[in-house]
Formats: sequence, structure tokens, C-alpha cells
Amino acid sequence: MRGMVRALLGVLLGAVLASGAFGEEPVVLRMGAFDGNLIEVGQGLAQGEDLWVPVGVLRRLGANVATDDPARRVWVEPGTNLSLPEGVVLPPGEGLRLNARAKSVSGDLYLRVRGWERALGVRGDRGDDGSWTLRRLEGPGDLPEASLPLSFDRTALPERFLLAWDPVFRVNPDQDPEFPQGLDVISPSWFVVQPDGEVENNGSVAYVRGAHLRGAQVWALVHNGFKADRTRVFLNDPRAVARTVARLAAYVELLDLDGINLDFENIADQDRDAYTAFVGRVAEALHRQGRKVSVDVTVLSNKPYWSTCYDRKALGELVDYVMVMTYDEHWRTSPRAGSVASLPWVERGVQSLLQLVPANKVLLGVPFYTREWEETPRGGGVSVRSKALSMASADQRIAENGAPVVWLPSAGQHYAEYRKGGRRYRIWLENEQSLELKTSLVRRYGLAGVAAWRKGFEKPTVWPVLHRNVKGL
Repeated sequence: MRGMVRALLGVLLGAVLASGAFGEEPVVLRMGAFDGNLIEVGQGLAQGEDLWVPVGVLRRLGANVATDDPARRVWVEPGTNLSLPEGVVLPPGEGLRLNARAKSVSGDLYLRVRGWERALGVRGDRGDDGSWTLRRLEGPGDLPEASLPLSFDRTALPERFLLAWDPVFRVNPDQDPEFPQGLDVISPSWFVVQPDGEVENNGSVAYVRGAHLRGAQVWALVHNGFKADRTRVFLNDPRAVARTVARLAAYVELLDLDGINLDFENIADQDRDAYTAFVGRVAEALHRQGRKVSVDVTVLSNKPYWSTCYDRKALGELVDYVMVMTYDEHWRTSPRAGSVASLPWVERGVQSLLQLVPANKVLLGVPFYTREWEETPRGGGVSVRSKALSMASADQRIAENGAPVVWLPSAGQHYAEYRKGGRRYRIWLENEQSLELKTSLVRRYGLAGVAAWRKGFEKPTVWPVLHRNVKGL
């Protein structure tokens, strides 16, 4: 079968049928045979530089792919076109296995080829007439222009820089990322580590390429699902750790990432050293690839699982940057209402971390969100619940309910409250004024910059404030 596939010189894609459900155009797939004739093998999807091909057609071209239909994932075992960095070793007897979320159309799974050429051993070329040709990849350098890494200087970060986390839920948008001019790093939440060391991947080459065209780096976020029991299983299984390190190194290379951001939260204190060791393994592998590694930590406190699980000093020695999550002072399920990030609490968090980590490695975490707190009288006390709001949503709630807004000097932010249906609603606002005060700490303490959670929750007017305080623009 493989010999026959190598003899197939190409697959011609043509004859646009109708507009597809995802904005792509359905195309007929044809495969070249020994006699030079074209045989129709099914239907694909195309849009611009992108092509989605049914898993069955990829198999006919020799790609080593498998499917997980309930999860709509395609598993790929790369050949020699994708190699791991020196020193990164898989568990004995195992090969590299990567995954991507597929599109399901009429019960068939389609995989996006762009960015996966080296893993699949297949490339696609679009002709001037809109047709496509697929063929076997001749080597790691045999990539179509749209999949070639851009000429991009990964070392070109300013002395102080701006990063924003971009939450991605289930599937990453296919389009380029949208963000304001002057954002230096964007961190999409693409990777989820499973207890067995598999890494769920939602990355996109188009997203990375779009960021690079705008001069921004991409540090993909890696998280643990925030489950302590699952994290413990993973951290204490050497084979699982080896799998994850290898897969992260492969995705970094495949997607042309500039770095990763490790966001492991809710870790048992007894797994503190195991987590530090894991971070060290990841940092060693990615540094050999010339990439940056950063890690997120909470504000120093005596809370198990939330704070005492991090060896901040050791982590700071292993990675390039440490993001201190100076927000969630009052978290979603807090028993009492309060600010997400009052200025004194934020400054104390910075000061305590600087006792353990050099200032030029620390990024200040700032919130682009707030919480609306609902207080209900109950049994002589008050029950509290909250929901997160974007800056614009908070303004809307205040306007809709005619709530007066006052400045709280002690918190360094505006505050509003109103009553409705026997309940009291309270909002500590995050806006230009509160972020002005918070980000002024960057220069005061000589920090490396700002990391904002989360992209899309801010008002456009906050960016000039960040630029001025962080970069002096």
C-alpha cells in the first residue's frame, strides 16, 4: 500500500460545489493513479490558504492517523519530518503521538492540513485556478509558502513588555488573532495536560502566523485542568511526564511557537517538588529549542493547594519569567464580597515575590475583569455569590440600575452598589484609573512587564495607560 501511495504523484482538488457550513467551500478530491488518470476519492473543504481533508484520504496518502470520534480528535504519529530536540526522550517502546481537533461534517472527520504537513507527511498546493494538489512531503524543508515560518526575531522583546492571555475554549478560532498595536506577547490557552501525559492540543498555525505578522510573540498556555487529584497522578508518573515534555517540544516546533506559559493551579503541597522538577524538564527542553518558558504563581500566602504548592524561588531560577497572578483577592466563591485586586493587596503580593524572584523576571498580573457580588440576607447573616464581568458589562450593569459610583482611595478603584429585590449588589470596578495605579508598580519595582487576564474583557481605553506605564509610550 505504501509503495503505491508513493507512486501517486498528487491529488487534484477542484470543482467547487457549494458554500460549506464553516465558511469553507466543498471541493471534489481526486487522486492520481499509476496510469496518470485521476480518480475521485471524496470531498474536502477549502478556504483561502487552508484545506481540510477527510481522515480516510489522508490515510490513502500514507499519513499515520487515527480518530477519536466522540472527542472529534485526530491522532497523528509523525514520521522523520518532525524531530525532538536533543535530550528529549520518550518512554521506552513509545513513539511520538500528536492530536488536533477535527471538523465533523455529515459524520466524517476533516483535518486541517496547514501547519500539520511535517506530522502528516502530506502537503497541499493551491493552483491559480483555485484547484489544489496534495502530495507526499519530500522532507522537513518541503513546505508550502503559507506554512513556512516567518522571518521572526524571538529575542526581540523590549526591556518591559505587555502580555495578554487569550482564553480558548475547546476550539481555537481559525482566523488571525485580533489585538491592539503594541501588545508584545499573546498567550492562547491551547494545551491541557492529562493524567497519562497526553496533551490536548487546540493550537493553530494561522493564529501564530497572524501574531508574527503583527510583531507579537506567541507563548501558548499549558494547564492541568486545575484538578489536584489528576495532577498528582501525572506528576508522580515518570512516563507521563516524559510524554508531556516530548509532546510540548513537538507542538512548539510544529506550530512555530515562541514559548509556553505553564499555568498549573490547585496542586497538593506534597507535589510541590514534583511540579518544580517537571517545570525544570520543560524549561531544559524548550531552552534547547531557543524558546521562552514562563510560569504562573499566585500571591504568596499560607493557603494549601492555592499558594504553598509553589517553590517560587526554585521556579524563578528555572524559567525565563514568573507571572504573579495579583488578582482574585476575592475569588468567585469567596464567602464575602470584595475587590478582585485592591491596590494595597497587589503591592504586597509583588513585594513578597521579589524576596524570592529577581524583579527583571517578574510580570505583574492585572485583571481586565471584575465581579458583581450579590448579597442576600439569610438567617441573621448574608449569603454571597458572584459572577465575573468584563469592564463594559460592569459599566452596563451600573447604568441599567442607576448605581452611584464613588472613588475608594484605600482600594485604588471605583466602587458602585445598588439594591434590587431585597438584595444588595456590589462592584469594585477595574478601569483606566485602577490600572493606572497598578501598572505604575512595574517601574517602581523594576518589573519585566504586565500580564493581563483576560483578552477581550478590557475597554480599548486601557491600552494607552498600559503603554505609558510599562513602556513609557
